Amino acid sequence: MLEQELKFTVADAAVLDEVLGSSLIGSLVEGDTDPPAERFHAVYYDTPDSHLEVLRCSLRARREGMRFRAALKLPGTLVDGLSQREEYEADIDRWPASVADLPGGEFRRRVEELIPADSSLVPRIEVDMLRRVVHLSAGSSQVELVLDEGEIRAGGRQAALCEIELELMRGDVADVLELGAELERAFPLRRSLLSKHAIGISLLGEAHDAD
Repeated sequence: MLEQELKFTVADAAVLDEVLGSSLIGSLVEGDTDPPAERFHAVYYDTPDSHLEVLRCSLRARREGMRFRAALKLPGTLVDGLSQREEYEADIDRWPASVADLPGGEFRRRVEELIPADSSLVPRIEVDMLRRVVHLSAGSSQVELVLDEGEIRAGGRQAALCEIELELMRGDVADVLELGAELERAFPLRRSLLSKHAIGISLLGEAHDAD
């Protein structure tokens, strides 16, 4: 499926509360207006020779409560905060150590189109976040508002991150862009230039340069 989302970073986590509690968001929310913060831990994997990084792809496993979920993201674009890329997801039953640990079917087939089926997988980047999610009706579209606060770690280095994501679930990406522009006018937001995975890659580069 095509993942389309607009990302913003904020300097202060208090802005996340301000956005969530705003009348703008309140007028669009469907369902829970005060979602609980859920902790999630994600690991980005690659082959020992970093083949996925070379291909500008990412393979992520994430624990969501008692559930494990894997995601493969193909090269896409990130222009002025708007990320568009093909994404494939599947349930898994444990942290993977090799391609063979991934579920069969389309998900593994997509991975094996990129790296050999007998490849081992090594963890390279870790992400720990407190996440709140609300569902919005914006224009003619359904949009997921995600508020993240946490840390990215890679190569013995770490980076704090407070981020807002507006992901198109159904409809027209123009509604996401319009809502994002309204939020920018109301709050001190900065459009993200890097994904969480790209921030982790940057940390790895810093660690390598320091060696």
